[in-house]
Amino acid sequence: MLNKGMQWLEKNSKILVLLFFILLFIYGCAAGNDYGINTDEALQRRHSLATYIHLFLQDEDYHTATFDSDEVKKYGMTAYGSTVQLPLVFIEHLNDFEMTYEQIYTMRHYYNFFWFFLYILLTISMVI
Repeated sequence: MLNKGMQWLEKNSKILVLLFFILLFIYGCAAGNDYGINTDEALQRRHSLATYIHLFLQDEDYHTATFDSDEVKKYGMTAYGSTVQLPLVFIEHLNDFEMTYEQIYTMRHYYNFFWFFLYILLTISMVI
């Protein structure tokens, strides 16, 4: 009986792995709004805003509820290494920096989950 179970697992292992990743992806997307905010998330956003302004918006001013370009320009941390987060600030810029904090951090969570999921898939593909 045990031998039959092992044969079934070997025969269906790829399907089970695929099912696991599909369920992980569904769970990650469903739980995206419940992540909360990490202790360093606001700081990471500020670093990426400073870098984005330094690279693209030196002569422009924005003043919204979630963004003040003058305040970020004074911050000065433009070489902190937030390249991965620049697409997120670009999306904020496309929305004229009018997104709410809830929208900003939810977007950041989904973005980070996307990269986490991609890295898992790449790692597994190297092992298998």
